[in-house]
Amino acid sequence: MPPKRKKKKQTSQARIGLKVDGNEALKISKDIEEGLDVSEENLMRLLDIGSACPNQNSATTKGGCKGLANNPCCLCGIIPSKDSYRMQGLWSKTASKNIDPTLQDADPTSCARRSTVSPVGLTNLGNTCYFNSVIQCLFAIDEFKYAILEACMSHLEGNEVLQRLCDIFVTLECGPRNYVDPEPLISALRLDSSVQQDGQEFMKLFLTLLETACEAIPMLGQKIASMFKGKSGYQTRCLSCENLSHSSNRFDDFCELDIPIKGYTSLEESMGALLAPEILEGDNQYYCDHCGQKQDAARQLIVKDLPPVLCLSLQRFVFDLQKMDRVKASDKFSFPVEIDAYMVTHDAQTKGIMYDLEGILLHKGPSARQGHYVAHVAVSRKGSRSSKPVWYRFDDTVVTKLDKGSAGHSDHGWKAKPTLQPSIKQGTSSTKPKGDGEMKDHHDVDLIDLSRDQDVDGLIVEENQRKESVEDVKDVVSSNAYLLVYKRRPSSSLTGKRVAKNTEILEWLDKKKGEMLKEYEGQCQQHQKIVEEARGQIEARRDIVRDIVDSSKTVEGSGRFIVASWLQKWADAEPRESISEVNNDALLCNHGKLDPSRIQASKRLAPDAWAKIVSLHGGSPELGLGDICKACLKTQLDSIVTQEDVAVNRERFLELSHSINLENKSSTDEEENTDTALYYVGRHWLRNWRNRKGLSMGGTSPTETLVCPHGKLVPNYPDKPNKRVAIPEEFWNYLKRSWFAAVADKDRKSRFKKAESGGNVENGKKRKLEDKEQGTISKSVDHDRDLNQGISKLAEFPSHCNECPICKEQMLEELSVSVEIGGRRDQERNVLRHLVSTPQSISLVLDALYKLVPSLFMQEWREYIAAGRSVQGAIEPPKLKPCMDSVACLSHACDSTTRICYQIPHVVNRRGRWMALNEKGSAFEIISETDWCELWKLYGSKDIPFGPQGISVYLSPDQDNNSGQNGGGLTDNDITKPSSAQDATSNKATSVHLATAIDVCYECIKERSDAIRASKLNFEGKEILIEIVLDEDTAVRDTAQQACDEVPANHQQHIPHESQPHVLSVKERKSKRARKGRSPVIVDSTTTLENLKLRIFEALGVHPGNIRAFAKGKEMLDASKSMMDYEIFPLEEVRIVDTHLHDSEDLASIFPDGGGAWGKSDDQEKEGFTGTALVG
Repeated sequence: MPPKRKKKKQTSQARIGLKVDGNEALKISKDIEEGLDVSEENLMRLLDIGSACPNQNSATTKGGCKGLANNPCCLCGIIPSKDSYRMQGLWSKTASKNIDPTLQDADPTSCARRSTVSPVGLTNLGNTCYFNSVIQCLFAIDEFKYAILEACMSHLEGNEVLQRLCDIFVTLECGPRNYVDPEPLISALRLDSSVQQDGQEFMKLFLTLLETACEAIPMLGQKIASMFKGKSGYQTRCLSCENLSHSSNRFDDFCELDIPIKGYTSLEESMGALLAPEILEGDNQYYCDHCGQKQDAARQLIVKDLPPVLCLSLQRFVFDLQKMDRVKASDKFSFPVEIDAYMVTHDAQTKGIMYDLEGILLHKGPSARQGHYVAHVAVSRKGSRSSKPVWYRFDDTVVTKLDKGSAGHSDHGWKAKPTLQPSIKQGTSSTKPKGDGEMKDHHDVDLIDLSRDQDVDGLIVEENQRKESVEDVKDVVSSNAYLLVYKRRPSSSLTGKRVAKNTEILEWLDKKKGEMLKEYEGQCQQHQKIVEEARGQIEARRDIVRDIVDSSKTVEGSGRFIVASWLQKWADAEPRESISEVNNDALLCNHGKLDPSRIQASKRLAPDAWAKIVSLHGGSPELGLGDICKACLKTQLDSIVTQEDVAVNRERFLELSHSINLENKSSTDEEENTDTALYYVGRHWLRNWRNRKGLSMGGTSPTETLVCPHGKLVPNYPDKPNKRVAIPEEFWNYLKRSWFAAVADKDRKSRFKKAESGGNVENGKKRKLEDKEQGTISKSVDHDRDLNQGISKLAEFPSHCNECPICKEQMLEELSVSVEIGGRRDQERNVLRHLVSTPQSISLVLDALYKLVPSLFMQEWREYIAAGRSVQGAIEPPKLKPCMDSVACLSHACDSTTRICYQIPHVVNRRGRWMALNEKGSAFEIISETDWCELWKLYGSKDIPFGPQGISVYLSPDQDNNSGQNGGGLTDNDITKPSSAQDATSNKATSVHLATAIDVCYECIKERSDAIRASKLNFEGKEILIEIVLDEDTAVRDTAQQACDEVPANHQQHIPHESQPHVLSVKERKSKRARKGRSPVIVDSTTTLENLKLRIFEALGVHPGNIRAFAKGKEMLDASKSMMDYEIFPLEEVRIVDTHLHDSEDLASIFPDGGGAWGKSDDQEKEGFTGTALVG
């Protein structure tokens, strides 16, 4: 692989700053200081301002100068060169369209329909592809089309839907444009164009609406009904007496036949299964009125009458039990291009009546929730002697001719291949004869089509083949066909004849065509007139801009300066665009003069050009070289001198920095090693400066880390690394000059960037008026303030200066506190060494007194003891009072005594010894009375709840009458201290508990428990465990035992019944063994019992109607209650009993509405056509 070519570093054609060396800058700076004037010639040389752009006529610049951004003399990039354009603005190719809003619309001449021979498309208004496809299928039926047109000739009034449909048909038939906007009809139907709907349902409802709307029109309603409606019914025959049921003679109208495709491969196979008799036997026997009892019977669908236009609805969308949702069945399904009526009726009398495939509605996409509708339609040829229709594909506005018919097109799915049959007869040529009416070239196709979403440039898409096929398609195989439209073939005597067209209809259509063409031509003329006027305004505006810019490309003298950003915006502005007045405040310095550092952000104009711009737009101030600020010019000149001085001496002082030891030495050692004057700088800063080789001063000053909050020298802490290092005075002066130069350069670049972007131009006028009222000069940017801030940050600390007395006193105080805290910590560690480690379970004996200490205090105390000695940030000793306040009840007053608001720890027997149960999250730790006395000496105070006695507890046998956790009013003096020989082994009690002389506030415990329970009952996406059991007794017993297991017996044993708190937590079951035989189901706290049963059906296959659910020893009966209402926690077990009342395959009882999309359907899908004119 060849190495990548290195890009050349682009250098600026005009540098930002003064073009002068250090010696000349020093000379001019002294002249300004002495009050001498600087000539205009010297100023132009200093600012690098010539009479014209240096690259304007340069032979080395290919294609001419493209514009120098930082050169005021260069105006080459303000406007494009001759015969060049820009992407937007005044100099774009489409600038004229922005003059008039009507020009934003499509040019009517670009969407002209070349001929009415070929069909046109319909515009998609968002999600109206289903509407467009159905309308194209209906328009292709000549009988239906001319029936609608004939009705519209009677000047329908009050029937908006029929009138708008007629308008669409007329425009499709002879409109001048290559697309038709269906918005009027969609609005009349009150359809939401942003919602995708079902094409089959829309066609059925739309035809029903038309039939109802046309009842008042003679013969039209009956004609539409007879065109699409057939009759069908079910016959039930008793196999014993061979008699038909009474309802067998009833036949109902149908507009379409529902054809199942799941499990079938062809239309013939599916129709055979649909019309096959069903035997009713066993539990499904039929009650025969003639026999007077249930008998075996045969039930069969009978299609009695077929309409002239037969619509077959393919059941593409089915309900998936695994996904519990509607899905699309993309099975390959074949259907013939012509069918015998016998296939549909199984009636011998209909044999020989043929139907031809006229239209296919296709749904593209793998999902039942979304997709795209297209239509394949056989269109009768206009003006052709052939009776054979031509197939077209309608995809909204894109219309494609299908020379080989619909079969094999990619819309059917790539795996769907057509079934072919030979069409070559013996003795005939393999080529088709001429004159058969086929379109042989592109001249027969005169349709221009525009589409927003297609890459078709207004022309119909042809699929002509160089060789004609010698095979005709017999069947179409499709994975996406959704609705089939078959049309009855005329009898042999009428073969080849078209639908008779009324002469009045043709004359009326010609009249409509003339009216639409006249209106269209008027729109084209109006559009052209607006275009010409807009172009004139654009050219006039371009001439003004070009004249001003060209006149300023070469200027003798200084000229006038204008903000470059404003000039560029003005040059690109279109005629009707608002332009603000000229505001040069962004070029002014703090003294109200022309800032030399901002001239590069301006452009120079000729005096006449400046006067012309001001006369057109107004503005100020007028700035020339005579308005240059001498004070700012001198500052820049001094900066140049300093920068050169810094550059010359950099290597010498860099070498000096390497001789300075930057190790952690005390400052006194460095001062004693030299007799020269020394200054302090930051040790870390100097190391970074040396690593940067002195090329940059960094973002902080050399002494920033040495300044205390009081502005003095920060003292050194004894146990901290030394922050400062002493350097010679000469080195310090060099760093100081370098810092000032860097701050000044940074400030100059910042002011230039603000001027380049226009500064605060919009607020300039307001600021100028305010300054005039105060009698001051307008100031654009207070850059001196920024410079002074940068200088003030550089604090100077000679080596003999004193450290900050306040900080030093604070440091000494911290040292003293650290020593004091360290000594106290060592003392406490020695006395209470056994408490330093993590809390241990201590052995308890009868008749001994113990103390309860808040666990929070003990945790803070251990952290304090474990901390090492530190001068800064020493850990303070913990406070006992806040911790004792947290365990005292302050909300529920009870006489004058204080109660504790947490449960007392529980006791367990381990190897014959009574131990306090140290549970995670417990509020207390148990310590001995001796340890409590030591803690009270160190941390006790008079205002601490419970006083120096603290919270005393003792072991009490359960066989005593005292059943509570309090001591029944006992005090510390009532308890006999045990001897040293007494221990738990002498205890005869089989069960004990901790008792206290202080009352427990069970109201606080209950409130806290309820809050914890509420938080645990608010969850999303958690598992609960479902287990099937045989009977109700087992379910009640298991769930009741589980409820008892959730709370240990010790938690409830000694609490009064009326005061027992709610369960604090749920016992988690995480082991695989515990979950064996149980199926997890994902639920939320808001999941209802009804929804839970559906999820159990999905997981375990138990019919929701068969489920009896049990939890906490009770049956869950209310289906509307949620998991929160039943207090079901995550990982809790629910037992179910299967009643076997319903068959698990009986979905009708689960979804009474016949299925649909449960669970995942949105509101729009549930509403369907509700609220539209189709259903009211």
